[in-house]
Amino acid sequence: ALCAVKSNTKYEWIDETVINGKAFKTGNNGGYYSSNDTINVNDNFVVSVTTAWKEGKAYNKTVGVFIDINRDGTLSSDEAVSLSPPSKTPKVDLPVPKLAAGIYRLRIVMDYKSATPCNTLYGEVEDYIVKATTTVVPPCIEPSISIDSPKSGEYFKTGQILSGTTTNAIKTEIFINNSLYQTLTTANFSLSLPE
Repeated sequence: ALCAVKSNTKYEWIDETVINGKAFKTGNNGGYYSSNDTINVNDNFVVSVTTAWKEGKAYNKTVGVFIDINRDGTLSSDEAVSLSPPSKTPKVDLPVPKLAAGIYRLRIVMDYKSATPCNTLYGEVEDYIVKATTTVVPPCIEPSISIDSPKSGEYFKTGQILSGTTTNAIKTEIFINNSLYQTLTTANFSLSLPE
């Protein structure tokens, strides 16, 4: 379990949290909220935190996002992945850097002066579970074509067989006189040129 928290929502609290587009409307729930949902996150996601104040009076607050990066079950100040400067602005958007694929505990801390992972003076703590997936972009491979017939340097003749092989191509389009003559979808091809 992550470190215990001591919080006080007498004056301000986290009203809503949005993680990678998924919203949690928690309101003033006594200073601590823990979600059992696993939230899927992608590369460089955003945590948005909206705070509320007693009787609408705004106080300075700092919001921090802490992630158990080494997954040892504890949180430390060096696992702060995003911190806001002190502000009276109700909504704070905190970008989270790319995580290696896996499941992590994520803690949001909102406090009057400075956000630390385990205790708050005046504010609230919320715990979430996130599952990071890494976006894999396949490498771009240039397609190529090799013509077996006619041989290099020979002219195309009407009625002649055009044959060859394509590599890394989804389709090959053959144009004659700037008009599409045929679309090929196989690697090996053989077709008769028009008369």
